[in-house]
Amino acid sequence: MVLKAKSKFYLTRNRFYLYVPMDIVKDSQFPFKAGETVIVDIKNKKMVVSK
Repeated sequence: MVLKAKSKFYLTRNRFYLYVPMDIVKDSQFPFKAGETVIVDIKNKKMVVSK
């Protein structure tokens, strides 16, 4: 079970990406699928991603 890992943000010309390590993506508890639309909120200086 790997639900915590270090990551980085990447900037391209017009987008800002967050890299999610494959160890987290492959975990059975990871709730998202590639291409899925998500909601991103900033709360108390934390980024929250939800469906």
